[in-house]
Amino acid sequence: MNDSILETMLETQRKLAIQLREIKDKEMNIRREICEILLDGKEKGTHNFTIGGMKVKAVKAFNYQLDKGISLIYDDLNEDEKDAIRVKYEVSVAGYNKLHNADQLNEYITVVPASPTLTVVLGE
Repeated sequence: MNDSILETMLETQRKLAIQLREIKDKEMNIRREICEILLDGKEKGTHNFTIGGMKVKAVKAFNYQLDKGISLIYDDLNEDEKDAIRVKYEVSVAGYNKLHNADQLNEYITVVPASPTLTVVLGE
C-alpha cells in the first residue's frame, strides 16, 4: 500500500475520532439533562414515560465504589457483609510478565487480542 493512501486513511481516522469524542460528550450531556428532568423526585429504578408519541425509559441508578482499604478489615466483616462484596480477580500484566515460571497460573489465563490503539500526531 502506498504512503498517500495510508496517509489519507490516517487523516480520516483522526478526524472521525475527534468527531466521535465530541458527539459522545454532547450525547452524555443531553442524556444527563433529560434524565435530571424526568427523574427529579423519583426513586431509584426504571421509569417509563410517553412523551410526544415516544416511549422513553429512564433509569435512576447509583454506582458503589469500595475503598481499597477494605482489605484491612475484610477478615473482621461478618458473613452478610462479605456477601455484599464481589471479588474480581484480574491479571496484573506487569507482575505476570515478571514471572519466570507461570505454568500453574497459565492454566487459568486466556490471552486474546485487545482493541488496537492508534495515535496520530500531525507533522510540522
